[in-house]
Amino acid sequence: MFYAKGKLSDTAEITVLLRDDNIFCACPACGRESCIDLAAVFSEGDLYSTSVYCHSCSEARLGVIG
Repeated sequence: MFYAKGKLSDTAEITVLLRDDNIFCACPACGRESCIDLAAVFSEGDLYSTSVYCHSCSEARLGVIG
């Protein structure tokens, strides 16, 4: 089981289980939030050095006309 833990105050913490439907990132180009597949991210690199673009910005970067 993997989870994220954050301190809300000196007396309160929050723990969130990591599942395939609750992992998000912000597009580095436009800031749009997208749900991501961690398995795909890990197959391409690591969390620290990887950026995930949203669908629209990915198409624009690849020159896809749609």
